[in-house]
Amino acid sequence: MTLAQKLGQMVMCGFHGETCDEQLRALITRQHVGGIIYFTRNVVEPKQIHELSSALQQAAIATNGIPLLIATDQEGGMVTRIKSGVTPIPGQMALGAAGDEHAVRQLACISGGELRHLGINMNLAPCLDIQNNPRNPVIGVRSYGSDPHRVARMGAAAIEGYQEAGIVPVIKHFPGHGDTSVDSHLAVPSIPHDLARLRERELVPFVEAITCGADVVMTAHVLFSAIDDTLPATLSKPVLTGLLREQLGFEGVIMTDCMEMKAIADTFGTEQAAVMAVEAGADIILISHTYAAQLGALRALHEAVEAGVLTEERIDRSVSRILHMKKKRGVMPPSLSWVGSQEQLERPEAIACAKALSAKSITVVRDEARLIPLQKEENVLVIYPKSAVTTGADERIETTQSLGEQLARYGYRVIEMRIDANPTLAEMEAVLAKSKEAEQLVVATYNAQNYPAQLELLQLLTTLHGTKSLVAVALRNPYDATAAKQIGTYVATYESSPLALESLASVLAGEQESVGTLPVLLEGN
Repeated sequence: MTLAQKLGQMVMCGFHGETCDEQLRALITRQHVGGIIYFTRNVVEPKQIHELSSALQQAAIATNGIPLLIATDQEGGMVTRIKSGVTPIPGQMALGAAGDEHAVRQLACISGGELRHLGINMNLAPCLDIQNNPRNPVIGVRSYGSDPHRVARMGAAAIEGYQEAGIVPVIKHFPGHGDTSVDSHLAVPSIPHDLARLRERELVPFVEAITCGADVVMTAHVLFSAIDDTLPATLSKPVLTGLLREQLGFEGVIMTDCMEMKAIADTFGTEQAAVMAVEAGADIILISHTYAAQLGALRALHEAVEAGVLTEERIDRSVSRILHMKKKRGVMPPSLSWVGSQEQLERPEAIACAKALSAKSITVVRDEARLIPLQKEENVLVIYPKSAVTTGADERIETTQSLGEQLARYGYRVIEMRIDANPTLAEMEAVLAKSKEAEQLVVATYNAQNYPAQLELLQLLTTLHGTKSLVAVALRNPYDATAAKQIGTYVATYESSPLALESLASVLAGEQESVGTLPVLLEGN
């Protein structure tokens, strides 16, 4: 392989568009990139995804005979890039609440098999971060919970399921992004804990994952001062080489989180950081958005080799790991036939499995006045946010699903109001007026601790009606139940997906019992 071909294998690129356009083809045929990542902006429906994957693989094989890694973030729940045409998968905190490791493996195998039929061979999941900071703005429900051993067990089950389906799972975000209060998409978070604490908590799931054969570890753009008080983990040799490689014995591929996230781009610059990450021990550099940044990083890596900053021997070690992993997981050769693939998507048994696990996840945090199930002979006012409030990991989409419609299926007389996630005074006044027309209120909250107006609306409603008729539902972080302690009945769904709303309506209607358990600690619960 030429140096350009080797360096290309070490870069994974995102793009804009739904086809293999001139820029994307150039990345593959001229720059020899070894990986492509799909976001929601790139996918429409299954056949289009398959055709895109096929075109990309054909371009790569014609160029150098080496198939691509084609990746996406199909974590489930709130971070799901392919939203139609495949089996809906609950997110990780919902799975943690359901507590069924066997089903986690089964769902990972289902999801992985569907990805494989679309030509995707790598999933940037599972998240092995431990959610132990209620103010964490980016992990939250992407974690299995706050117990490191539960996270380890669930993560290991998911890894096995993906690998069984022929998918390369990517465990993230090493050494752990759970105990941060800053989103690394926006700035550099830091974790001050000493190494003993990290070994007791943050590192436990990663150690388990390495033991059970994880192929790829994704780095966190987080500063761990006990290990390196200068550089975030992605750029830190003490973290990637010293801790991950030498102390934990990881021999697989180390992949960075996106180098265009502001924690890296605004602090070190994407191009220079690419070189720093490889110096630290990274094998694959992820650059998700900008063509110029991708070319610049490849150029910077080439210049670093020519200048002796990076040796070609160092490059060879990374490329050997990548090619070995591609061969081990069946990336070589790719399966590109669409014949029979469509029948493998959204199979009835797969959907039934996902629905059953979603149903098990719904958690009644408290129901002091025994308001569940709702009374069918009384009107129900459902107050629901118009759109999801996103983190840097999400992609904003308008929510079209309706909790009111789901409840109406069970024979309830429903009045539904859609309001902003941070409701205006006029919206709150309208809700208060409309609330007088119903005997029962269901108020959905979404990360309410970050949006004071949601909590203010709950307070106004309890002042007007008391708590006897009010059921609140946390559509994302369950910590809403702590932020609104005056509400006597609170239910956690961990996500606002159509699947979760269907399960929630079934619980509210008394059609199924709530068996979910909180996977995180809530003050006062």
